[in-house]
Amino acid sequence: MIELKLSDKKEFIISVNKAHKMLSLLQKVENDKKADLNISNHNSRYNESITLNTFVVNYATIVTSNEDDLKNVIHNQVQRKVDSFLSAIEVLEDVKDLKETIFSFNVLHGISEKLSYIEKKKHIIKLYEQLNKKAHFDNETLQSISSKLVKLSQSEFERNEDIEIAFQYWDNEKLLKELKTIKETILKYEDEILTLNATHQIKVALFQSSIDLIGL
Repeated sequence: MIELKLSDKKEFIISVNKAHKMLSLLQKVENDKKADLNISNHNSRYNESITLNTFVVNYATIVTSNEDDLKNVIHNQVQRKVDSFLSAIEVLEDVKDLKETIFSFNVLHGISEKLSYIEKKKHIIKLYEQLNKKAHFDNETLQSISSKLVKLSQSEFERNEDIEIAFQYWDNEKLLKELKTIKETILKYEDEILTLNATHQIKVALFQSSIDLIGL
């Protein structure tokens, strides 16, 4: 009988930067490992139709092999399938464990909060940059625009014609100051995160399948 048993995990003390690199390497094969188990990205349950105990022996092998040879052919097929299943399970478990370890480190050292700030400010940076491109040095007041429209209504123009107006409704100087502050804060946070990841170590535990893939 072939034993369905995961390998023993081995512990390593590594830098946080290396942990991120290891996670990235394992994530590159994550979908392939899910395919080995017939697991979709949207459904983490095992597919009941997977051929767990079905093996193919071609006719040519049957007629040219004795009993011992055929036994070895089937045994090798079983072993490859079992190895594939176990390897997939080990890698998928290690991906989750690495994510949890890195997440715990990020929370402990305030990195999660910094990453959240950086992510949340992406949209407002884009908005402010777009508004700045539309800013005018000769910005008209709303009163001035309204007066022009009143005068226009007293002149001859197409009654059904809509009038498009350009009105700078924001204080561009204030906007640029705020944009500068946000960008400086992001740069500061990014530097702090880089330093923390480079100077701190964490303990990780990996199965043999992951160790082989990473090349430790």
